[in-house]
Amino acid sequence: TPYWSHGEAVVEVTGTTTKREGGRDVYLVFTTSGTFRNTDSLHYLKFDSSDLQGQLNRPGRYRINYYGFRVPVLSLYRNITRAEEAP
Repeated sequence: TPYWSHGEAVVEVTGTTTKREGGRDVYLVFTTSGTFRNTDSLHYLKFDSSDLQGQLNRPGRYRINYYGFRVPVLSLYRNITRAEEAP
């Protein structure tokens, strides 16, 4: 079911990958709470997705902020705007 959401959550990162989409890299972050993307966002003034992906490449618990549509049939994922290690 498609839905829009935004907020904050503590997630357990289990893996990451990079896929090529429209001539640019899209970072995906797999968690026990679902899959998220990690891309730059002019609207949220986020321009450090590659640095953030480097941080998230280490499995562990993270407090993340996110926004976006989740539409499974179109492979649309919510975008992470901020992440920090969580205890």
